[in-house]
Amino acid sequence: MELSTEILIMLSLLMLSIMGGHYLKKKHHKYLQESGLTVLIGAIAGLVLKSMSYEAYMTNLSNHFVRLFMLLLLPPIIFESGFNMQKKYFFRNIGSIILYAFLGTFIAIISSSAMFYAVGLFPEISPSFTVQESLAFGALISSTDPVAVLSIFKQMDVDMTLYIMIFGESIFNDAISIVMYTTVHESTKRNETFQSELAISVRAFLIILMGSVAIGMTSALITAYILKRQANNFQREQQVALEIEKITKTQQQYKRKQNVNTEISMMILCPWVSYLIAEGFELSGIVAIMVNGIFLSYYAQPNISNSARSVLKTGYETVAQTAETLVFIFLGVALFAFNHPYEQMGPWLVPITIINLGISRFLNVGIVSFLVNKSRTTNKITKRFQLVMWLGGLRGAMAYALAMKSSFDFEKGPVMLIVTLLYAFISILLIGSLLYPILTKLDVTNKSVGEAVSVRSNENQLSDENEQQIPLNCCNKLKKILKKYENKYFSPVFISDAISERNVNDMVSVGGDTHRFDQAKLGLINKDSNN
Repeated sequence: MELSTEILIMLSLLMLSIMGGHYLKKKHHKYLQESGLTVLIGAIAGLVLKSMSYEAYMTNLSNHFVRLFMLLLLPPIIFESGFNMQKKYFFRNIGSIILYAFLGTFIAIISSSAMFYAVGLFPEISPSFTVQESLAFGALISSTDPVAVLSIFKQMDVDMTLYIMIFGESIFNDAISIVMYTTVHESTKRNETFQSELAISVRAFLIILMGSVAIGMTSALITAYILKRQANNFQREQQVALEIEKITKTQQQYKRKQNVNTEISMMILCPWVSYLIAEGFELSGIVAIMVNGIFLSYYAQPNISNSARSVLKTGYETVAQTAETLVFIFLGVALFAFNHPYEQMGPWLVPITIINLGISRFLNVGIVSFLVNKSRTTNKITKRFQLVMWLGGLRGAMAYALAMKSSFDFEKGPVMLIVTLLYAFISILLIGSLLYPILTKLDVTNKSVGEAVSVRSNENQLSDENEQQIPLNCCNKLKKILKKYENKYFSPVFISDAISERNVNDMVSVGGDTHRFDQAKLGLINKDSNN
């Protein structure tokens, strides 16, 4: 099969999935979600391709999926989520998010690994796993998928705090799963004990996390500063040219268009550069590009024109949605099109895995929620939120990408791969289909845009009032210090003085950070009063 034919097949499936998803949205289908439909389309396509004996195409797709996913599909999804997310909610819950991601994922890995090892002692119900294989299996299948979760939650206008908690957990959770899996694999290759590698892995993880954050933040701040200088220079040139009347309206429009093109190019290239730099240094590109999206939105977005902002917002969302759709198509195709050792896993391993992961997720959410609620006086994680978080731990392409790697790294790797793929398929179809009615029944979705804005506004006011009454702990002190330095040093350095009132208002209308733009307005008012 020629390359053009292979591309045509994937584009046809992509168009069919997008049209099907649009139809589901139009009909407000409660049970079959867009992600579930896309996986089904991919599965049917996989069956057809296998029946037509396209082995070469399937082998090509299988061999390149992990690289394609990590380099092309995942970055725009994570970046768009970081760029457009409600940063106020994210940083307000950052301590809880880190606790769920670090402690929760560790609980999930250890508990699921122990159960995989235990059931392996009974060969009549499960293949036997070594300690290293059990830990690797637990690590890779504990990776919750932000792609699967976000694509479902975005359609439902889920409560913002709940959305942010699950989103934040899934982002950091992936990095922990990758480091844990790598640690187990390295200990197997060196014939060393897992315990001796664990201390090394903790240090490696901290380096990966801090290095990734530094790369994402630094590249975003450099871009913001360049765009600030460009905005100031462009504004100055326009004013001078108009004053001496040496520029026509056509020339002015041409220069503005050139300026917009530069802004768009910078805002597109920056996240990819940060992701690839992090991957090149063997750090976490996922964390780097998410941090990059947050800082670009916070510091660089105020420096660009209205036209560039509108194009970027629509463009980011379109590319992310297309990448999400392709990921689910690949998952569906992989289920039937590739040659998997179904006979090696036995009839009971998949049901055991479902029960195992249900228990480990229950322990994860339950224990961490208890600790979070003990440290909070307000905004506790309710039982309803905990139930949704338990159901929201879907598995998808990230777990599958690690499982693909395990098929080459471990003797039981092919079994891990097919079990992970089947569990991801079941969780997206079954749990994903049940999420809408469950969320509606539990009343954790916002009823309407107007009511959502009103409720969130009231919550923000109450939260601000409560903050003054609650004694400051270390986390709150750190937040206040960072906020003080941000207002005093970062904003003046990285945000342009050339923001017009029209620019500010339009930023808010296209979904920017209202707190950031309120500060910009305040700066303009102060300037006017001084003049």
